[in-house]
Amino acid sequence: MDFQIVSTAIGSLPHKNAGHACEMIFQIFNETPFWPQLPRRDFREGMYIQYAESLPGAVIDAVKQRLYFSMNGSFFSDKERFMNALMEDDLDAFAMSETVAAGFYEFMRILQNNTPKPPAVKGQITGPISLGLTVTDENKRSILYNPEFEEVITNGLIMKARWQARKLAELAPEVIIFIDEPYLASFGSAFIALERDQVVQTISLISDAIKSEGAVSGAHCCGNTDWTLLMEAGVDIINFDAVSYFASMTLYPEKLAAFLQKGGRLAWGIVPNSQGVRNENVAMVAKRFCDGIDVLESKGIPRKDLLRSVYITPCCGAGSMSEADAEKMIRLAAEAVDEIKNNLNRT
Repeated sequence: MDFQIVSTAIGSLPHKNAGHACEMIFQIFNETPFWPQLPRRDFREGMYIQYAESLPGAVIDAVKQRLYFSMNGSFFSDKERFMNALMEDDLDAFAMSETVAAGFYEFMRILQNNTPKPPAVKGQITGPISLGLTVTDENKRSILYNPEFEEVITNGLIMKARWQARKLAELAPEVIIFIDEPYLASFGSAFIALERDQVVQTISLISDAIKSEGAVSGAHCCGNTDWTLLMEAGVDIINFDAVSYFASMTLYPEKLAAFLQKGGRLAWGIVPNSQGVRNENVAMVAKRFCDGIDVLESKGIPRKDLLRSVYITPCCGAGSMSEADAEKMIRLAAEAVDEIKNNLNRT
């Protein structure tokens, strides 16, 4: 049976030195390295603040190290400039600066000098649902419920995703951009007043923007969610936590089978992003994956579709871990690939 299995990781690492983090990444991942978000180097590299840079209304409180949005001050004049940049398709107006993305720029510098180039590279962008529900306005209301801010974050993330994809494509044969949507784990609860169609359409806009640059779109959620949301949004890759929430993926066998048959892929988050990683080894990680394949196959999903193209990742980012635990976590994801291939070839 033909199958393709490669490894990569989610964006955040606990390292403070961008050079060390990137050198480690290129050493571990020779097929799909990723650029790292480094929130301990600078709080502005946190996943929400990092992508709010230059957006109208965004206020960064350096003392409290928090982000909020406000319609006070120069909001409307800033928004006018923002809309002009949109109409002119000025991607550079939405660039991440090195101040908030040192890992990205160091990654690009190393990638430029690397020979040969890896076959693919991975980037990431915060999803509009998670950003919009986590960050509030000056009245402590989630900005996704404010039409002014909802327009800003959706269009701003579209342009930032395109800018990132285009920059990475200058140096890599294939670019993959994951849309990080941890807040989808709360979809359907009494605390989120969003319609299903709004969630699907909003994520679809970001996914389509990534694809418009010739890149591959992925989506990551590190909790239990309705995975059909992402299938309907048209992303190419769904990254799920197969350590704690594997069972949730078994609930949609027919839709998952259709997603895979149309060329969709799964990225299995099968390495814990906690101190539990200290007790893990390559054999355990590989067994977790192979057992999961068996379960999904028993639900009627063809094995050939499950294995046609697979990514192995940690279950989530590593920003809150120790450097030693984080490095073990991503090494396990990479090293498990050969063990998984050996296990599959024996069956």
